[in-house]
Amino acid sequence: MSANFNHFKVFFTNTTFRADEIFRHILPLGARCDVFLFTAFSFVIYPAADYALPLLHAYSRPFIKTQLIGPSSLPDETHQVRIRAGKGHCARRAKLLARYPKINCTTRPIQRSESCGREVGERLNSRAIAVKPMNLTSNPYLQLMRLDRPVGTLLLLWPTLGALWMASSGFPDMELIAVFACGTLLMRAAGCVINDIADRKFDGQVERTTRRPLATGVVTTRQALIVFCVLVLAASTLLVFLNPLTRWLALGGLGIATLYPFMKRWTYLPQVVLGAAFSWGLPMAFGAVQNTLPAVAWLAFVASLLWIVAYDTLYAMVDREDDLRIGIKSTAILFGAADRLMVGVLQTAALVTFLLVGEQLEYQTFYALGVGCAGCLFIYQQILIRTREREKCLHAFANNAWVGFALFAGIVAEVHLGPVLDSLLGPGKLFG
Repeated sequence: MSANFNHFKVFFTNTTFRADEIFRHILPLGARCDVFLFTAFSFVIYPAADYALPLLHAYSRPFIKTQLIGPSSLPDETHQVRIRAGKGHCARRAKLLARYPKINCTTRPIQRSESCGREVGERLNSRAIAVKPMNLTSNPYLQLMRLDRPVGTLLLLWPTLGALWMASSGFPDMELIAVFACGTLLMRAAGCVINDIADRKFDGQVERTTRRPLATGVVTTRQALIVFCVLVLAASTLLVFLNPLTRWLALGGLGIATLYPFMKRWTYLPQVVLGAAFSWGLPMAFGAVQNTLPAVAWLAFVASLLWIVAYDTLYAMVDREDDLRIGIKSTAILFGAADRLMVGVLQTAALVTFLLVGEQLEYQTFYALGVGCAGCLFIYQQILIRTREREKCLHAFANNAWVGFALFAGIVAEVHLGPVLDSLLGPGKLFG
């Protein structure tokens, strides 16, 4: 009891403490709650909620739950609305039918209730109402933040974690791992929100994005701006755990991420701006660990940027026809018929630059294997996009999450197992 009192006594005796000292005194003995909460949310709470919520919907008493899916592909531009209905909700049913007079559906009609009245019941039964339990990822705000699609988060997370291992030359501080992991999740979500706000008038005209929450009107622009501000504010609270250099770098990264969505109107190279935004975590990681920015940090930044421009060009190839029609610019349009060649050039340049990073850090066998696996995946992606089909281009883009994992695994193995291998076999000279 007295120990706890002495621990918190600093708050009353020292009037010049900094914000980060508050967190360090509230979380005594190095037991960081942020690490526990992040781990619990990632591996326990989120999967459990995603599994339990549909069961809760299925076994709770009947209710109406609506979700606007967006303009359908039918010629009459009707709307698809998912409805679960039950007794005692006639007013809401009538309001729904008044708002969406044409409801598209595919399954059984709803049982008519006596209290609903014959007219409303007949109107409901005259249309097929899709009955489908909603899961956690059907929430429009989660869709707005792309939390239902983790590929983008992984593409941002693997290089950032790899840079932490590089800068630490070993296992990084758990506090830094938690801060950068949470920051990656929050800032990627914020970037998706600001991107949808900027593209809200275009997404409805692009086949891949017609069902985004802002395009369908499920989420308003004002609500999206509030979500963006909350995400940025939440991410900014993580800065108290970082040194001043990394805080200034974080502000620069926020500016780049906010600027990116609007570059599609001005230049054919928005993918370069996205590459800078996604790669910004690498110099931040070096700054957080070493409190300086060595040359190898910027070399890793360039390697990551080249890789990101390559895979985001694959992503832009999916929407190229729609982008040409509505006037959006991208590297896929700039490269034209040479798109596959230019993607290959960028991928090769990225591999060479990653090898130069390994040479600077004196990495050997395991890192080379990681880069080699990334090269094999690049070849696989080239095979996928040889016909330029939309689905295969999207598959090739998503495959880059494995590229990031291969590079990360190579870095971690090199840092932890490389010295062991060198002690057994002697130091190698893979990089000259």
